[in-house]
Amino acid sequence: MKMKKSFIIFFLVLFFFAVGSVFADVTLGANDKVSVTRNVVDVTNPVKNTFTYSVEADASNPGTVTGLTDSFTIVFDGTENVATNTATKTGYVSFNGATFSEVGDYTFKVKETASTDATTYPVATDEYYVYVSVRYDTDAMDGTMVATVLAQGKLNGEGEKTDLVYPSNSRFTNIKIKQTVSGDLADVDKYFTVKVTVNGNDGDTYKVAGGSNAANPTTVTAGTEATFLLKHGEEIVIGQDGNLNQVLIGTTYTVSQVEETNYTTTVDDENVLTTTKTTVVSPTSNETTINDDYRSNPLTGLVLNVLPFVIIIAISVVGIVLFSRKRTN
Repeated sequence: MKMKKSFIIFFLVLFFFAVGSVFADVTLGANDKVSVTRNVVDVTNPVKNTFTYSVEADASNPGTVTGLTDSFTIVFDGTENVATNTATKTGYVSFNGATFSEVGDYTFKVKETASTDATTYPVATDEYYVYVSVRYDTDAMDGTMVATVLAQGKLNGEGEKTDLVYPSNSRFTNIKIKQTVSGDLADVDKYFTVKVTVNGNDGDTYKVAGGSNAANPTTVTAGTEATFLLKHGEEIVIGQDGNLNQVLIGTTYTVSQVEETNYTTTVDDENVLTTTKTTVVSPTSNETTINDDYRSNPLTGLVLNVLPFVIIIAISVVGIVLFSRKRTN
């Protein structure tokens, strides 16, 4: 009888583990995820950019993980509020559909891998490690497992658990346009008409500083031509708001000048005479200098050049005549 009882117990134990092996895997659902916050700081205009992230299972995990979504994106579509000079968007490390084969603690590395405009919005270098705990379901008593996704991770795999936040300083610049004149008879108080178009994101606005003419605009809208009046030595700065710059690296801008009689125009000291130039903004190339060189009418110039001699000769003739009359008398 004892042997029969022992056999039954052995059979039940074997059955328990057999059933347990059937129900061993656990698959997570849509609510099993970890929030990831992406901040873009030092901005004054809406952000349009996509950041891409990878999710990698650690080699030391106790079992295999199948069905894991190994990448995701966080998209800034230009609608985020930047009132505090920071744009914020949230994404998720999703374990929806991921199946775990063994109990234990699982580690996953989350890394920002790409930015559609990495020059202006650099890729963050920090990595986070997130965790999933897989245990047997003590209530079921049949060997099935349950998984718990921890809501926080460890920055670079060290220290205390923390929220996943990726920040980075964006890189912007400004546009400087300077007016100069040359030539002996150039009018240093004359205003020249300069037209500027910044070809940035539609709707972006840039502050303007500099220039003395009250008619000059104080803001410029991307894609819209703005007109400025500048005289010799004056400079305007487009896209600088306090300590923050506003113009995206790689933006193009076009500068043109209305032609003036007796002046020839060059841009950035080029030998080619031109009244229009398009420039691509970079951290080291964001300035344009317009020079107007005075060239008088040839006849006027000739008269002005010989006038002193004519006056001297006239005075001499008058003197001779007066002297001759005096002697005659």
